[in-house]
Amino acid sequence: MDLVTPLKPGKTHEDLEIVMKLLIEAQGIKGFRDVVYGKEVDADDFVFVTAWDSIEVERNDATMIEFLQQLEEIVAE
Repeated sequence: MDLVTPLKPGKTHEDLEIVMKLLIEAQGIKGFRDVVYGKEVDADDFVFVTAWDSIEVERNDATMIEFLQQLEEIVAE
């Protein structure tokens, strides 16, 4: 996936999948437990639980939580 792939104007769950793939590429995240990919994968420090319209992070890391809140706002627009 190209890192400059834009989000679609319609803001569907396909957009969320794009955001999650960008997170994998940009942050080197090793695994997810989510709806988009439909399976559980072991992760190092981060485990993401995604739904069609939300992202939650299970880790007490204020910087990453703030980053994900910004992504939620982008997807929600």
